[in-house]
Parts: sequence; C-alpha cells; structure tokens
Amino acid sequence: MNWGWKKQDVFDSLHKYAVIKAFLVACLYGLSIEIMQELFTADRHFEWLDEAANATGAGIGSLLAVKLFK
Repeated sequence: MNWGWKKQDVFDSLHKYAVIKAFLVACLYGLSIEIMQELFTADRHFEWLDEAANATGAGIGSLLAVKLFK
C-alpha cells in the first residue's frame, strides 16, 4: 500500500503520511476479519490477542516499508 500510494499521482492526499495511513488500513482490515470470525463462523471467535498480532504485523510491515523504500 505504501509503495502504491507513493507512486500514484491522482490523489495527492495519499502521498502525505502514506505509511501511517497504510498501517491504519491494515489494522482495520485485521479488526474486520476478527469481527467477521465472531459473527459468521461457529467455531472461530474474536480475540484481542489475534488483533494485537495483526497490528504488530502491520507495524513491522510499515517499518520495513520505510527502510526498504527510502
């Protein structure tokens, strides 16, 4: 997301704080998956530790994006 948002030239607002925005989108995506597990499956449930793991992965990915694409 970070790389794509930086390369596109249609929406200028995506260039500013692209890493933070990509991190937030990834965290919200993980949260939505956890919510869907709770609502739409019988044998899977929402767990805060899973969401923490999702956010940790999003954070590590964001840090790697900053290091690799500078």
